[in-house]
Amino acid sequence: MSDTKYYEFFGLTHDPFPKNAMVGHQTYESRDFYNATEQLETGAERNGVIVITALPGLGKSLTIDRFLASLDTTKHFSAYVCPAFVSPVEFYRMVATALGLDPTGNKQRLIMRIKAHVLSSYKRGRSLVLVIDEAQDLKMDILKELHIFLNYERDSVDACTLVLTGNPVLNEIIDTKECLAALKQRVTNHYDYLGLSDNEIPLYLKHKLEFAGGSNVIIEDEAIRSLRVASRGVSRVIDHIMTDALAYGAMKKRTTIDAEIMQFAIDNQSLVARKRFTAKASSKKTDAA
Repeated sequence: MSDTKYYEFFGLTHDPFPKNAMVGHQTYESRDFYNATEQLETGAERNGVIVITALPGLGKSLTIDRFLASLDTTKHFSAYVCPAFVSPVEFYRMVATALGLDPTGNKQRLIMRIKAHVLSSYKRGRSLVLVIDEAQDLKMDILKELHIFLNYERDSVDACTLVLTGNPVLNEIIDTKECLAALKQRVTNHYDYLGLSDNEIPLYLKHKLEFAGGSNVIIEDEAIRSLRVASRGVSRVIDHIMTDALAYGAMKKRTTIDAEIMQFAIDNQSLVARKRFTAKASSKKTDAA
């Protein structure tokens, strides 16, 4: 059986758990999705700072993409940057480029150009929503200055919404660094992803499988219990394990995904994870040498 056709064994029209599974209508709208979206939408109306954090693989990027796509363009315009580990001037150049502005000049000129554009747009009825992804990796010099995006006309005008996204260490950075007190005081909305709950995982599986053709693939309760433990509610991990489970089940010509099939997939993904870790460690040693 071809690796690309294993899903046909279960009556599926396509792979229900591909790498780009979280796209369009195939998206499972979890509690995290709804809660984070609510914080983003209400925060954008207040023009403050929104902090959205999540461990990798929980769907944070999807939520941000859907939020930006849903913005009322008569009220907002948006920009997205992922400026991890760049210098302050490189950061402002990235922001200027994202806004369609001239990215040349020194830091002060860039800040003045960006702020003049944001304020002018606000006075015409459109406020900026600026998303800074992987914000935990920003240099402290940049983080200390982020509040300037929110200070217009002697802090009397709220012309910009600043969305900071990243992993949960971002929460600790903002909360504990005294030099970020001005930024912390401006945080109006916050959400930290929890992952799929035990009750959501079967619904997630059902949603994905039905979207791939309404198949009556049966996943036994014990197999789902194993998947809950192994995945810890991380949708990306669930996708990887389920892809292996379907492929192995098709190879064995099983009509259901039972505990044995699921455990094989879980073990295989653990092996894959170990190989990736070993390869990464070896690469670091080579670079150090």
